[in-house]
Amino acid sequence: LPLLLMVFIAACAGHPAARAALLAIDFGSENLKMCLVKPGRTPISIVVNEFSRRKSPSLVGVIAGDRVVGEEGSTMAVKRPQEVFLRTRDLLGRRADDPNLKEMLDAHLLPYEVAPHPRRAGRAALVAPAGSLEKDASAAAGEPVLFPPEELVASVLQYAREAAELYSNGGKPLAGAGGSGGAGGAAKAQGSIVDAVIAVPAWWGLEQRRALADAAGLAGLNLLALI
Repeated sequence: LPLLLMVFIAACAGHPAARAALLAIDFGSENLKMCLVKPGRTPISIVVNEFSRRKSPSLVGVIAGDRVVGEEGSTMAVKRPQEVFLRTRDLLGRRADDPNLKEMLDAHLLPYEVAPHPRRAGRAALVAPAGSLEKDASAAAGEPVLFPPEELVASVLQYAREAAELYSNGGKPLAGAGGSGGAGGAAKAQGSIVDAVIAVPAWWGLEQRRALADAAGLAGLNLLALI
């Protein structure tokens, strides 16, 4: 992570946004870490979550339209494991028939079903479990509810953003914050964090990077770089 931050500072040197706080995210398959880079005598701050931990789980719990991420998602995984999605990052930019995705399913690394999304040219989508309270108005009666991975990854990135804002504001919610809503939500509160850089695997191709950029946009982040 320190190396990531050094590269991040170098990449953003001279950028107009460098005068404001920037969010650096080390986004792993199972966990994520966050840092804030901002002007001042201590330009780098490691963000801790609401439980004062530097590492947060990157899983997503889905229940009745709500998204539960981080430590709360881990708690939900114990109580309702069938409605928690792991390794959502690893599905970005993949088709449902991707051989690497099949290997992950065969190795039981993904404890849920994956299916081609009918409106996304065969891209992989996560299938809501039987009996889920989740609804999809566009799905025909009796059809399973499908989640594009970008949608769930956006929930993780929005959690990272909100955790960083809470940490930056001394543990207090930002005045005027409109809550979780992603892009197109309420006007940004004073002190909100918008600009970000995200570390991704070196072997990622254009499709994965493009899908993560889409997820960042859904989370209301201005993605400066993927490194």
